[in-house]
Amino acid sequence: MAKLFNIVLFILGISSLINGFSHLPSNILLASVNLIAAVILLYVSIKMLKAGKEVDSDKSSKTK
Repeated sequence: MAKLFNIVLFILGISSLINGFSHLPSNILLASVNLIAAVILLYVSIKMLKAGKEVDSDKSSKTK
């Protein structure tokens, strides 16, 4: 379930990034809000993905 949540966060981050760049010519405020949201979403998803990999490696080392 956590991996699915990470995937959803990553997809939302990418879509916010695309949306932010598409609003740049017309509305700078909306574009900046979307870009900030994209950075936060991508940061959290990557951070959680790395934490999940560390937990998986700890589990595999304990079972050996």
